[in-house]
Amino acid sequence: MKDLLTKIDSEDGLFHNGNPATGTVGTRVNDVWLNDVQASLRDVGGELNYLLSKANMRPVPSDTTQVYKAIKAVIGAERPLYSGVDNNDEGVVATAKAVKAAYDHATTGINNAATAQTTADGKVSKTGDTMTGSLTATSFIISSHSGAMLSASNSDVYLKNNTSGKFFQIKNDDWVAYENNPLLQQRKLSGENLNDLSDANKHVGFWGQSTNSNATLALNYPVTKAGSLMVLRSAYNVQQVYFPFDENVIYKRNLKSGYKTWSPWVNLIPTAATLNAITNDKKSSAVNSSSEDTVATSAAVKQAYDLANGKADKSDFSILHDLIVGIPFPYPLSTVPSGCLAMNGQKFNTSTYPILAKKYPNGVLPDLRGEFIRGWDNGRGVDSGRALLSSQGDAVRNITGAFKITDVYANDFCSGVFYGLSKPKSERVRTDENYHIDTLNAPLVDYPHAEKIGIDASRIVPTAEENRPRNIAFHYICLAA
Repeated sequence: MKDLLTKIDSEDGLFHNGNPATGTVGTRVNDVWLNDVQASLRDVGGELNYLLSKANMRPVPSDTTQVYKAIKAVIGAERPLYSGVDNNDEGVVATAKAVKAAYDHATTGINNAATAQTTADGKVSKTGDTMTGSLTATSFIISSHSGAMLSASNSDVYLKNNTSGKFFQIKNDDWVAYENNPLLQQRKLSGENLNDLSDANKHVGFWGQSTNSNATLALNYPVTKAGSLMVLRSAYNVQQVYFPFDENVIYKRNLKSGYKTWSPWVNLIPTAATLNAITNDKKSSAVNSSSEDTVATSAAVKQAYDLANGKADKSDFSILHDLIVGIPFPYPLSTVPSGCLAMNGQKFNTSTYPILAKKYPNGVLPDLRGEFIRGWDNGRGVDSGRALLSSQGDAVRNITGAFKITDVYANDFCSGVFYGLSKPKSERVRTDENYHIDTLNAPLVDYPHAEKIGIDASRIVPTAEENRPRNIAFHYICLAA
């Protein structure tokens, strides 16, 4: 069966009426698309005829229920009914009796499960109940095939996959590990040296320092204040991030290559003192700068915020809008977009488009179809005597010249755009081999005389019915308001 019919080739895939008054072109329907429509309709008709043939039917124009009858006949013939519940054949249709048997069987299973749960009450707590006292065991089997096991050992809790041997641990000192490698831990700091928290297999996690007295420069803290420490896996084992408890700053450092030395602590959020140390040539209040070597000031941030929040000077946008109304734009589509007019020499309503009327007071747009736009001379003297919006016909610079030919055959002495236009006359005279006349003792020969010389530029360059440069055709439109 054919795929969906391709939509008509228009900007939105829909059909539209044309409007000569506005230069709007109607949707063009070509033979390719109509042939596709015919092929698609015949394809659907062929599919329906095949369905009727499978039901031993022929098309009857007056019967509007044939497709329904054919589907009903085919389904009944090719998918037999079955009342059992033990058939896995997807080509068989279950009867209501089969559905009822399955429902009754499921109801019996639910009742049996409820009875079993009631029997277990008082022995093992079920979901939602509260068990009093404590339950002590060395291991719990949580899968019928013993694929996983929850156990306790040395005050740690393990969740183990018995098949692969892999396990998670909940350690007794408040951290979680995967095969003894910490995934998440939250631990207290006392007098540890932060340089020693460098092992990705032991120290990754969250650490807290609660006293200022333990946060010393000698123990390699970035500041002498209590706070929080994150130890994260990184390229060279780990990196550390420290948050002082009473400052809006963040410090970071990395373990260097070789795993033995640390980089200096770096403040990721500069303080006011740091910003004040920036020289003026490194500050910018502009919102249109692409520099990556300057710092934006508060004025720049506020200006950007006000613009995003709709507080910018909207008159700037109005001026820009009014400026471009009526300016010709080369547009690549034949359909004129909403809010624009085609520049086809048509009249427009000056009341409807007052801004456009200021630029074209006579209420008529220039006809730019097939035309080139030329810059106004404005006193330069290159194209003098021209008024704005005046038209100009085609022309070329004058080509002049002269030549004299005496007693020669034109096609032997012309080239380029010049050629012998008529058949030459001949007479017998005495000449040498170069057609020089009056040479004594020269033999008599036929000597040609050209009657006319022609000129044809097409012998050298491309020619047409007009003078033009190379070009690409666009649809000239303008914004109308």
